[in-house]
Amino acid sequence: MKVVILFFILFISSFIAQAQSYYTTSEDGRAKFEAIIETKGEKDKLFLKGKEWIYKTYKSGDAVINVDDKEQGRIFGKGKGKDLFIREFGQKNDFGHFKYNITIDFKDNKARIIIDEITQHAGGLLGMKDGADYSESFPSTWLKVAMKANQKRWDTIKADAASEFNGIIESFKMEIAKENKSDW
Repeated sequence: MKVVILFFILFISSFIAQAQSYYTTSEDGRAKFEAIIETKGEKDKLFLKGKEWIYKTYKSGDAVINVDDKEQGRIFGKGKGKDLFIREFGQKNDFGHFKYNITIDFKDNKARIIIDEITQHAGGLLGMKDGADYSESFPSTWLKVAMKANQKRWDTIKADAASEFNGIIESFKMEIAKENKSDW
């Protein structure tokens, strides 16, 4: 029985070890998620693949993209994360969502994606206001009541958001590294 449990633990931990986090902090201490992808392709072709990825990934690419400069090899936009809910006491509570900037830069054989300026926008609960920065250990825009419970909630929604941001970056990496087999 101990061998089975040990095998199960090793099996699960191998999956956890494979999950990559792109979380880092900027020079000003704010949170960001960033990845640099080495791939084959000219800057202009990578740029078009990146723009296509945005249209596939977001409901409206036009609503996300603020700047797309093919000459400079840069796409800049603003995204909105999924709505975050926590089930407590048999009730589903709305904890809002995170808004963020997304910047994608392209060079020959290389792309970089950055998600930063991440702020939480309140859901339907009392005592929450928009604008808490992802990097805060406790949201400055929330009331300071029930600190222990609210800390747990904040940690939970940050973990959900981190999973989403890491997934966005993984999706981009797969798309940008994909070779076009056809010229159609």
